[in-house]
Amino acid sequence: MKGRLSYEKWAVFNTGGDFYLAERKTKDGWERKEIKAHCLACAKAEILAQYGGEVDLRGWHLSGICGSFLKSMAIAVKQEEEDAEDN
Repeated sequence: MKGRLSYEKWAVFNTGGDFYLAERKTKDGWERKEIKAHCLACAKAEILAQYGGEVDLRGWHLSGICGSFLKSMAIAVKQEEEDAEDN
């Protein structure tokens, strides 16, 4: 994994073609999920939709339609989590 990510933040990697691997470090070890998606931004959005949490938002993949959708989704998920903590 390149660079350092926050604890429990999903990192998503292309494993070839339309297949991606998402992983994050948790209290109990590593959690890994395999995803089939259109692109890296779509894979990250899929992880947010299915498992929640945060994803690594660094990189060129944030430009374009898929990247815009990912950024909007990440903001919405974070806002929902903050609202749940307030209630």
